[in-house]
Amino acid sequence: IIRNNAIQLLEYKFPCLIIKIMLRFFILNIFILLGICAYSQEQGFILQPDLTTKTIDGHDYLIVSRDSLSAEDLYNQTLSAIMSLQKYSNESIICKENESIILEGFSPEALIFKDMIVTQYYGLHYWLKFEFKDNRIRVSAPKIKAFQMGAHKVEGGLHIVKNHKIFVKGKPGKGKQATKARETITSLLNKAVFDIIEYKNEGDW
Repeated sequence: IIRNNAIQLLEYKFPCLIIKIMLRFFILNIFILLGICAYSQEQGFILQPDLTTKTIDGHDYLIVSRDSLSAEDLYNQTLSAIMSLQKYSNESIICKENESIILEGFSPEALIFKDMIVTQYYGLHYWLKFEFKDNRIRVSAPKIKAFQMGAHKVEGGLHIVKNHKIFVKGKPGKGKQATKARETITSLLNKAVFDIIEYKNEGDW
């Protein structure tokens, strides 16, 4: 009898224990995902169907505070970061001293689309703008200017968005490749911005 009761108790408690562990694991992952989403949405930009970007609250700019730094300091720091990253040619940088910097960058083979016959590779041309006032930087929402396919540069590229269903009728496409394309473009543009404004010069040591 004792043995039977023990087996019955184990049979009752074991599934409950498994459920509790799974529930705790699920809740933990939810909190982790919320934390990641909160950071990315608050700090960065979200891709739009027209290949521009906006913040989570719909603004086409982001204000970055930098206490105790003049517009000249912020301009020089940002320009130094851009030059140190060695990703932008002198021809792609337009400066208005102590006021603004405009960049045009390029990321080769950023997007890959595969079907049963061919694999297509697209490079991305993107646009960034930084403006400076005492204690703050205004970062305009970055945007895609063109797609590059081999030697062929496609300005705008909205027909590529349509053909690959990255967005469909103004809404995100549901395919895996479309989802990955949106994530890749969003990540690329945000990284381009934050690599510059968060750049740390460690010196030549």
